[in-house]
Amino acid sequence: FIQKDNGNQLANMANLTLPLTKKISVYSESSKKYEDKMVLPKQVLEHYSNYIPGNGQANLVTVTIPEGYDRLAKEAFYNNAQITTFNLPSSLKLIGESAFENCGALTSITLNDGLENIGKKAFVGTNLTEISFPHSLRIINDAAFADLRIEDLKFNAGLYYIGNTAFGLNSAITLNTIQIPASVKFIGACAFYGREYQDVYFLGENAPIMPMGGSV
Repeated sequence: FIQKDNGNQLANMANLTLPLTKKISVYSESSKKYEDKMVLPKQVLEHYSNYIPGNGQANLVTVTIPEGYDRLAKEAFYNNAQITTFNLPSSLKLIGESAFENCGALTSITLNDGLENIGKKAFVGTNLTEISFPHSLRIINDAAFADLRIEDLKFNAGLYYIGNTAFGLNSAITLNTIQIPASVKFIGACAFYGREYQDVYFLGENAPIMPMGGSV
């Protein structure tokens, strides 16, 4: 795993490129078996002794994750409120649960082509107002973008799973149109709660499976 630094590495650093680390055996959703993958660990910036999330001791605002990383672990950058920019590698397949939760300075992010899975609550507590989904994306898990006022949602063909409260809002807003690709097979309960669309279009011959009695 990433080793701790020797002291003041982040004291006056605005930009940080994280080092590569050893691969570990993890379960792959695509192959349904364990494979060796490079995983960015939980709370990775705590490995830098002069950086404590949210305390203002460091000037760090941009983090670059280099090529080679396959996934971000659960809570990889949880509660890092001052970082404005995360650069993701094209090798990234999975963003773990709560990976960017409460990163309040994050207002935009480019999701790499090759990304397949966005974990639960991955972007809750950020300030994203728009997002572009790559063609490779297959799964958006529960509450991944909950309570974010992203008004223009455009889903990629190939997406097949949208989890519970994935885009739900606490305060309702009226929106014009949303299109659900033919590839989508499941939409979880309250996935679009609070989004009062005037028109909803299912582009496939059959509507996706939705929980019985659950509000979408």
